[in-house]
Amino acid sequence: MDGITLRAGGPADACTPARLHRMARAAEMPGLNERWNEAEVAAWLRAVPLAEPGGVLVATDPAGGILGYLARDRTVGEVLHLYVAPGRQRRGVGTCLLRAAQRKAGPKGLALFCLRRNHGARALYERHGFRPTAHREDPSANEEGEPDVRYCWAPPPDRMKGATA
Repeated sequence: MDGITLRAGGPADACTPARLHRMARAAEMPGLNERWNEAEVAAWLRAVPLAEPGGVLVATDPAGGILGYLARDRTVGEVLHLYVAPGRQRRGVGTCLLRAAQRKAGPKGLALFCLRRNHGARALYERHGFRPTAHREDPSANEEGEPDVRYCWAPPPDRMKGATA
C-alpha cells in the first residue's frame, strides 16, 4: 500500500476511471456482456457519483496516475463501483479504497452487489468483513444478465459507541 494516495474524485476524473472500469471487468470476467461503452460509463460517472461531493474516491500512484476508484451512493450506504487497474490488482489498492469507505460509513454500514463469477472481488469483500445476504439468479436483475450476490458490512459496535460519545 506504499505510495498509494486517496483523494476525492472530480468531474475531470471521469475518463480514466471509465477506462479502468472496462479494463478490469474484461480482465476478471472475460466475455461479460457490456451494455455500456467507455464514453457512456464516463458520462454516468460525471452525472451520478462525481456530481455528489465525496461520491468517488480515487487511488493514485506517486505520479498522480489513477490506479483505481470507488464510487458510492452515500445517502443509502451503497458501493456502486470498485475497480482497480488490472496490473495493480491484488497489491493493496482495492483494500485502501474499501477501508476508506468503511471508515466513512454510517451506522448502517455498506452494501453492494457483485457478479457471482467475479471471484477476486468477492474474496476482497469477504476479507474485509462483507457477508453475502442474498443471491440473485434472475438474469434481468442486473444489466449484465448474470447471477450476482448482495453483500453487506456493518461497522463494529465499539466503533459506533466511540462515534456517538
